[in-house]
Amino acid sequence: MTSNDLPQGTTPNTIPLLFGHPDPATLLTPELRNAMQHVISSPQCYTALQYGPEQGTHSLIDFLVEKIKREHGLTLQPGNLMVVAGSTHAVDMLARLYAKPGGVILVEAPSYTDALHIFRDHHIELFGYTKAAKFPASSIPFRTFTTRRAAPCPKPGAAKLSGWPTTMAS
Repeated sequence: MTSNDLPQGTTPNTIPLLFGHPDPATLLTPELRNAMQHVISSPQCYTALQYGPEQGTHSLIDFLVEKIKREHGLTLQPGNLMVVAGSTHAVDMLARLYAKPGGVILVEAPSYTDALHIFRDHHIELFGYTKAAKFPASSIPFRTFTTRRAAPCPKPGAAKLSGWPTTMAS
């Protein structure tokens, strides 16, 4: 394989975690090949190759709810749980649920690049801070937060996005 054949953002003999490119040696193991062959040969093949429900497959959600109840003693309902397709999907869903256009989110600097793009796509103001900074830090325009009227959270508590609780403002 030449460097022109590699996925964007990768270099030979490395496993870049930034872009989510897995080690090619882990992609088609005998176990995965057998599992794929089993699914493709089964009557559920057409279902397995389609998009599932947005919240996640009901049988998986029910299994996870029972597992969490059993192992962690938490009382959950299926509506309290959502299976996501990855961190970007999770951040997007949380931004849609807890933040509003024109709202404000504090983000750790440096931060997860895809999260910043998602927040900007939702027209959310971003203010960066560093872990070394004592909050409220003079480098953060804190006055912006205190002069705005806070919007109520749709659910008790605040969502923790990019290392700091969401602050919603209107």
